[in-house]
Amino acid sequence: MSTLVPRRWFRLVDDVHEPSDGGPMLRKAAVVAVVANPHANGNGGTDLQPLIDASAELGRRMAEVVREVMGPHGVESYGKGAIVGLSGEQEHANALLTTTFATPLR
Repeated sequence: MSTLVPRRWFRLVDDVHEPSDGGPMLRKAAVVAVVANPHANGNGGTDLQPLIDASAELGRRMAEVVREVMGPHGVESYGKGAIVGLSGEQEHANALLTTTFATPLR
């Protein structure tokens, strides 16, 4: 497995305007990529390194989407998370959220 092809992308943008404090608008955004879990139901074996390696490209693609969503607004912080379906394991999500994935987002 060399790539994780997102089946769906979700973008959520929350623009907060606080005219009373005179400060700039605050943009909060969430970008979600839905990918198939090749390890679901035990089909992928126990070696998660290919999943970790594939997460690098997913991180690069997600960083592009984040830049698109944020537009001219600066990024002050970020978080990351994952949800695994009933046929997956928490370790599958953890494999996708390593430094390999996160470096392009930084």
